[in-house]
Amino acid sequence: ISEMIEEKRKQIIPFFNEITAPVEDYDIAVNAYNVKGKRVDGPYAYPLSKRLLDRVLKQTDTEELKGEKVRILIGNTAVASQRHFEAFKMLEKFKNENIEVICPLANGDFEYGQQVEKQGRELFGANFIPIIEYMTTEKYALLLTSINVGVFFTKVTQGASNIYAMAYMGVKLFLHKENWIYNELKNKYQVS
Repeated sequence: ISEMIEEKRKQIIPFFNEITAPVEDYDIAVNAYNVKGKRVDGPYAYPLSKRLLDRVLKQTDTEELKGEKVRILIGNTAVASQRHFEAFKMLEKFKNENIEVICPLANGDFEYGQQVEKQGRELFGANFIPIIEYMTTEKYALLLTSINVGVFFTKVTQGASNIYAMAYMGVKLFLHKENWIYNELKNKYQVS
């Protein structure tokens, strides 16, 4: 059945006038399906809308929410491609500083998430905060407003809505240079 579906994709996709996809996925579609339609941005990558973020920011004292600690968010899900352990290694030298390391682990690979949680607690102790329960979009947006630094070491298309939301709010971001979002932000906003 999957071969039939793939064959249908090859027959239909080249006729699309527009494709809503990240740059990296669009490039793959051009090569795999002979896409001729133009790439357009779509709301799928931005579920944390500017309207929601603006409302949360307006209703919240972000300085009070952040407190005195530097709050560092690592990744957005419990999957190995998020490369949490590499991020931990980079941050380990700051473990005795005034930081909080926050890892959303509510979805993805449960066993991997447990490994991340275990090592995070070993390295950062009480300054490690795993997010292991799902949050409403509004509550998650509130969490993001409390973040000072976002670390996304994934090389693949993951966490776009988190990254764009934090960029919109002026959060300092560390992205892997192989991630297409890094290149898009670098080209669009001339950042390093």
